[in-house]
Amino acid sequence: EVDRLLDFDEHLSPVLLGALVDLAGHRHDPARADAIWKKMVVQKHVQPIESSYNAYARAYLVSGDPEMAIAKMEEMLARRVGQFTWINAKDHAQALLILYHSMPTEENKERLRRFLRSSQVIFSGGQDVSAAPKTAVEEWQALSA
Repeated sequence: EVDRLLDFDEHLSPVLLGALVDLAGHRHDPARADAIWKKMVVQKHVQPIESSYNAYARAYLVSGDPEMAIAKMEEMLARRVGQFTWINAKDHAQALLILYHSMPTEENKERLRRFLRSSQVIFSGGQDVSAAPKTAVEEWQALSA
């Protein structure tokens, strides 16, 4: 049913992309997220937005593949899509922590440290975090201290 909808270009949008990829993530089906991404972004040229990439990364993270989640967020950063928000930072840090916990190599430890240092601006006044729960800001500050 959804696949037929994707054949009609007038229905396609970055918001729909994010919603469909998010649904695939809730079903722990990153292969489905990939298929939707390929159809909409690669074939139909829908331009993903920050929330689309966040949903894509989260689909991998909740499916047990933090390395691919990290890759999706790094792709978003490399393509300079949207703004890297506290939500992205939280999800990216979580993926890096899980990766380091499951594979405690020096490289993964350094990736995590580098990210925590570089993302301080998000939680230290460089961006508006008023929408962030107070506990998220406190937890971030404690984590990166």
